[in-house]
Amino acid sequence: MRKRLNLSYFLPYFPAITSGFLLSAAFPDAGIFWTAFFALTPLWVSVRAMTPKRAFYAGLWAGLAHYLTLIYWIVPTLTVFGKLPAILSLSCLVLLALYLATYTGIFAFAVKKRPVPDGLMPLWGAALWTGLEFIRTHALTGFPWGVLGYSQYANPYLLQTADLFGVLGISFILVACNGVLALAWTAFRTDPGRIRRLGLPLVYGMLLVALAHLYGVLRLDTVDRWTAEAPKPRISVIQGNIEQDKKWDKAFKAFTLDQYRRLSLDALPADLVVAKESIEKLLVIREGEGVVRRERF
Repeated sequence: MRKRLNLSYFLPYFPAITSGFLLSAAFPDAGIFWTAFFALTPLWVSVRAMTPKRAFYAGLWAGLAHYLTLIYWIVPTLTVFGKLPAILSLSCLVLLALYLATYTGIFAFAVKKRPVPDGLMPLWGAALWTGLEFIRTHALTGFPWGVLGYSQYANPYLLQTADLFGVLGISFILVACNGVLALAWTAFRTDPGRIRRLGLPLVYGMLLVALAHLYGVLRLDTVDRWTAEAPKPRISVIQGNIEQDKKWDKAFKAFTLDQYRRLSLDALPADLVVAKESIEKLLVIREGEGVVRRERF
C-alpha cells in the first residue's frame, strides 16, 4: 500500500522531473544544447491541470531534478578540498538545490496563475523566468550558475545575441520557445482546431528564433571579416595546473609564481603571454622588452 501511495504521489510530477533532467542535459557534461528549446515544455503543460499549490511543488521537483544533477560537483569539492564529511557535503548540495529550485517553483506557480491571455503566455513566462534568473544572480550574494542562456555555449548563432541583450536575453528566447510549444501541445491534445488560432504565438516564437539566428549569421560574418583584417599579434595563454588545495595556501605562493614565470618564458616568442590561475599576480611578458610586468587583476 505504501509503495502504491508513493507512486501515486510522484506520477503527477513525472513531467516536471523530466523537465529538470532535460534542462541539465542542455549543459555540460551532456552538452545537448538543443534540449533547452523544449526542456520546460513538460512542466509547462502539466501545471495547467494542477492547483497553484501543486504547480509550485511541480516546479520545485523540476528544480531539484535539474540542480541536483547540474551542480553535483559541490559534493566532491567540499569533501576533497573542504575536508567536510560526505554527509555534510551532500547536505550542502541538497540545501542549495532546494533554494535554487524555489525559483523554479515560483515560475510554475505564476504560469499556473496565468494573468495574461494564452496568446501572450510564452512572453509572460519568458519575462518571468528571466526576471527570476536576474534575482537569483544577485540575491544573497548571487548564484548565477545554471542560467539557462549559458546552455547555448555550443550554439554559435544564438550565442551572438548576448552582445545585445546579455545571457538573460538568450534565456528569454529559449523560454518563449518552450511556451509556444506548450501552447501548441495543449491545443493538439485537447482541441486540434485550436492550433489554427495560435497564429500570434507561433509567429512571434518563430520570429524570435529566426531573427536571433539571422543576427548570429551576420555577426559571425562581421567578426570573421574583422579577424581577417586585424593585426596578428602572437598571444600565448598558459595554465599552471596548480592543485585546488594548494593554490589558496600561502606556503605555495612562491612555487605558484615560479611555475607561471617558467611557463611564461617557455611560451616565448610571443607578443603577449597571459597567465591566470587564482594567483595574486598576472604576469604579462612582452618579447624584446627584457622585462616582466606584473599587474594585479
